[in-house]
Amino acid sequence: MTHHRALAAVLALRHAVAADDSSAAAGLPVTETDDDHQVIARYISDRGTVMAWTLPTGEQVLYSGAIEVSEDFDWTPVGTPRVYRFVNASETDVKADARRLFLAQSLKNGAARRFAGWRDRIVALIPEEVGAKESKIFRTRADGAIEITHTYDVLDAYAKYAEWVNALAHEFGGTDDKLAAGIETPDIEPLNPMAVKIAQAWLMREAADAALDQARHSLKFGLAGFSRLLRFYDSDGSSVAELARSLHTDRPNLSRAIKAADSDPQIAAAFGN
Repeated sequence: MTHHRALAAVLALRHAVAADDSSAAAGLPVTETDDDHQVIARYISDRGTVMAWTLPTGEQVLYSGAIEVSEDFDWTPVGTPRVYRFVNASETDVKADARRLFLAQSLKNGAARRFAGWRDRIVALIPEEVGAKESKIFRTRADGAIEITHTYDVLDAYAKYAEWVNALAHEFGGTDDKLAAGIETPDIEPLNPMAVKIAQAWLMREAADAALDQARHSLKFGLAGFSRLLRFYDSDGSSVAELARSLHTDRPNLSRAIKAADSDPQIAAAFGN
C-alpha cells in the first residue's frame, strides 16, 4: 500500500529526533510500570507499540517497536526498536509526535484494520493487543492535528470509524450545514472536477461497507445469544414479540433472523455448541 506523499508530511515527527546510539532503548520500562519513568503517552496494537516517557533525568524519550502477542494477550517486544529524544518540547508536543509515530507505524505494519481518506486526511481503525473489542480510531484533521478516540466494543469501533469516514465524505458535499460551518472542500488539484464526487462516493461506500459488515456479524451473535437466553427465561416467546415491536419489525421476520443466527456453524462454535 502506497499512501499519498501529503500524508507522509502530516505524520512526520515535528519535535523528536532519532537517537544515534543503538543502546538507547536499554532500561526503558516497555512492558511494565516504573514509577521513575513518567508515562506521557502509550499506544499499542497487536503488532507494535509507541510509548513516551519523562526519564528520571528529566529527558523525554519516544519509543517505537514491534511486539508479539500470545494467546492470553501477554506481549513481548521483538526486533530492534527505535528511540527518539526531545529537546525543549512541551508535553503536548510529545503527545502529538507519539500519535504521529503510532499512526504511521500502524499503517505500515498492517495493524490498522481499516483505513480510508484523501491525501493528508485519513481515518484508521486500530485494534489494541486484546483485539477489536478495544480499539483506537485515529483521524487527521484539516489543520494537521490528529484526533483519537478509544472504544470498548467492536461494534462501537466500527460505528465510530464509519462516522468519521462519513464526516470526511461530507466535506466533499454541498449541504447547507457544511456551508454554514465554513468547511472547505479538500483540494483536488491537479485532478478534474469529477474527483470531488468520486472522493465523496468512495468514502461513503467505505463507511457503509465497514458498518454493514460488522453490523451483520454483531447482529448474528446478538440474536444467537438472545435465543439461548430465551430457553431459560422466556418459555412462551413473549420476549421475541416485544423485541420485534421495539425494533419496528414483525415477529416472523425477527424469528427468521434468529433461526438463521442459531443455525450458523461459526456462531454455534463460538458459543461452544
